[in-house]
Amino acid sequence: SILFMLTYISFTTKSVFLGVCIIAMIVFSFGPAILLYTLVFQQRYMGLLHLNGLFIILGVGVDDAFVIMDAYGQEKAEAQAEKRRTNFSAIMSPAAHHASKACLCTSLTTF
Repeated sequence: SILFMLTYISFTTKSVFLGVCIIAMIVFSFGPAILLYTLVFQQRYMGLLHLNGLFIILGVGVDDAFVIMDAYGQEKAEAQAEKRRTNFSAIMSPAAHHASKACLCTSLTTF
């Protein structure tokens, strides 16, 4: 499923580098989640149902990545239409502000 997501993200964003970065960000979240589960909550049992959580984390992460990319694209189009600055920081700041609310909603409704 990770290979499928990488292919789909790379196709959608037209960037293999961005696809690899998004998948790496999601994969690197597995380690802290397992450490939190085992060290902080003192849980030792890791059943089959727990392994399904990996797919849920992958799905939520990819969904959030698409929300952020869409917010960036919309903000860039608005900036070009209004003849504002179109450098990365001028676009990403309002896009991240909008995307953070949308990511919260999509992540909460996933569960």
